[in-house]
Formats: sequence, structure tokens, C-alpha cells
Amino acid sequence: GAGQFRFAAEVDFDGTYFGRKLEGFVDERAPGLDEAGARSAFAGEFGERVISLVAEEIDAIEAELRARYPELAYVDLEAD
Repeated sequence: GAGQFRFAAEVDFDGTYFGRKLEGFVDERAPGLDEAGARSAFAGEFGERVISLVAEEIDAIEAELRARYPELAYVDLEAD
């Protein structure tokens, strides 16, 4: 409608930011990584956690945009 607008953007995230957010997780798991299959399980869980953090960050950015601009009718953020 009148006075509303749409916003779409590609967001380039800094992977080191997410790595630092998972530092505690890495520290917790590091001692057990020599056990059979532990590295594969760790890699899978680490990847899942990174994806979850990216999704949370996108949701937070979208929420902030909507709070600042109530006339924003559509937001489409894509991770680059």
C-alpha cells in the first residue's frame, strides 16, 4: 500500500564473528576429539551451530529493520 516499501539485500557475514561465538563450544569438545568418530560428529555439530547462528543473526537484523521502519512491508535478507 501507499507509504509501504520492500527491502532486499545480500549480507556478507564475517565468519570469524561466528567462530568466536562458538569458541566455548570448541573448548568444551576439544579434549574428546581424539576418540573414534568424534571429529566427524564435532564437525557436523559445529556446522549446524554456525547455520543456526547465521539464521538468528538474519532474524535479528530483520526485526531491527521492522522496528525502525514500521512501513516496511517485506524484508528479504540473503547470506552471501
